[in-house]
Amino acid sequence: AAATGGEFSVTGWIILSVVAYLVLIYAISRIVEGSRRAFDRFITGIVSSAFAVAMVPLVSVAWTVITQKMLEEAGAKPEDATGIIQVLRGIRGVKVALVFEENAEGIKVGIRARDGARANVIAESFGGGGHVGAGGFTLQGTLEEVVERTLRRVYAELHDCGLQSA
Repeated sequence: AAATGGEFSVTGWIILSVVAYLVLIYAISRIVEGSRRAFDRFITGIVSSAFAVAMVPLVSVAWTVITQKMLEEAGAKPEDATGIIQVLRGIRGVKVALVFEENAEGIKVGIRARDGARANVIAESFGGGGHVGAGGFTLQGTLEEVVERTLRRVYAELHDCGLQSA
């Protein structure tokens, strides 16, 4: 299919941001510090960016939070955010994607897993359910508490499956 220009690409956005950062840091540094220091900063930026790119495959968990306030400010309904978890799951190297969503019953947690991680095992440990690739549950508590407890369990699952060291 032909691109219409309306597609969102996380990779493209990251590359554009890095290039813009490098150009800006070089230009500002050249004005303030001179050409030699600007070149040093530019090279340091390239090396740092390359290191960050090299670390991407080590990312095994991606997660985000959707609060009631965020939905209200965006004029959105909870169902408008259903595709976010698939975007997170689509990131290269991510084995478990999580979406934490505030609702009237508590904090709803959606899980997507792949490459040997088991969403159902994570969800069932909190009284939820699902299957190997997808699961979910709802917990009471503050958003911070639920995120912390869930991430601890996710990393334990990755370790149990041999997908991540302790």
